[in-house]
Amino acid sequence: MGTMESGKNLLLEGATLDREHETSLEPSFERRCFRRKIVRTSMLFIVSFLYVMATILFQEKNADEKLESALGRTRKINTTDSDGKELPRNATIGIVDALTKTPVSPPANKVTKYSLELPDNYQKLAYDLAVQRSLQRDDVSYANLKEYAMRQTNATSLSKRFLLNLVRVPKAASSELSVVARAIVGCKPDGFPCCRAPPVREACPRKDLFCKFICGCVDHRPRFPLGVPSLTSLREPAARILSAFFYQGPHRPPGSNHSWTFFVEEYIKDPVFQNVMSKMLNEQYAYASPLKTGDAVLASKQRLCQIEVFGLNSPRAALGLLLYETGVFSHLIPNPVVFDLPATFTNKDAQDNLTSIMKLATRKSQNQEYPIFKSQTYVDNQGEFLVRLHNKEDFEVYDFAVKLYCARLREIEGFLQAVADAGLLGLYPECTEDFLVSMERNDDTENNSTEDEKTVPSSTSDLCSFE
Repeated sequence: MGTMESGKNLLLEGATLDREHETSLEPSFERRCFRRKIVRTSMLFIVSFLYVMATILFQEKNADEKLESALGRTRKINTTDSDGKELPRNATIGIVDALTKTPVSPPANKVTKYSLELPDNYQKLAYDLAVQRSLQRDDVSYANLKEYAMRQTNATSLSKRFLLNLVRVPKAASSELSVVARAIVGCKPDGFPCCRAPPVREACPRKDLFCKFICGCVDHRPRFPLGVPSLTSLREPAARILSAFFYQGPHRPPGSNHSWTFFVEEYIKDPVFQNVMSKMLNEQYAYASPLKTGDAVLASKQRLCQIEVFGLNSPRAALGLLLYETGVFSHLIPNPVVFDLPATFTNKDAQDNLTSIMKLATRKSQNQEYPIFKSQTYVDNQGEFLVRLHNKEDFEVYDFAVKLYCARLREIEGFLQAVADAGLLGLYPECTEDFLVSMERNDDTENNSTEDEKTVPSSTSDLCSFE
């Protein structure tokens, strides 16, 4: 009996020890709560991380689609570097931001690719481009028109005959134009305007600058000899008239009166100073009075169509690029002087002397009243209205000239594209819109656009058909 009782006690003690052991293995209440917090925090962190990653991936995909659409469909932004290589993905982040935040209007998308601001060294860039394009032609082998004429006739020397006709419209960069004329004809010394001396040192710095091979070398009396290529430069009529008023005779009435009353009564209303460009294109002296009767505008337009090359009072480099692409001039090796670069000198003193002389020969108004009159008096008194009223023919002719000028540039294969790629589109501000329109039209063609509302600029044949 005692034995059974002691065995029972042993079993009870064993069960108690087992329960105590199991209880010691179970975590406390506080520990269980801490573990649950850790689990909940971990789950929340994981969910948040996955959400953020999913959002980023979605935005990147959406941005890539927008970027590809923008670049592929409209070429709104150029994503290539200066060497034409595609920029890396991280370099286009700013472009994505621009597309997602600021809409870009179609007319502006081309201007972002082609800068209209000329670089400081634009003359050198223009000259280099002319040389580059001339190397692509097989018939460029003559230094100037004199050499070209002698080769064509197998002559050892030239008789006294004209090789170039220069139409010097006053106050339309005619002195600059004469520098170009002497350079392409081959008159020495190079880099100087065509002029006679004496009597005026400032107007003609040397005595050996008259070139007998240039018709119209020194005056404003136009002649158009048969078989001789012509060269001229035009200028927006109001700007030309204002410039002439602040110059000297015979470009304005005698004296130094620059008042508004004198400008109107003695200058603008005087037929002598009206429609100067139209007079010269009609083979009249610039200050003849009055313009020939008849259809002077039509005759002027016809004459412009016959003139081989003309500029629009733009930088000399603009005329140079066009010149070496046109007619007989395309056979000539580009001359740096034509691009407003220094003539070739081995003697630095001679070059410095030329620079100082050319400053004297620059025929620009130094009158301090000019800027004030132009920006205030002329504007406040509706000056352009009066100028247009008395120079209707010149304004119509000039508008036609701009269209013809741009048409000629467009029709030279690859010319405007090469100019734009060289960063020189600013040389031709009058034709920038035409170029951008043509680029937009090409883009539309590539993308099979059905739009037919865009205006196609006129061709030279259209403009010069006067039936």
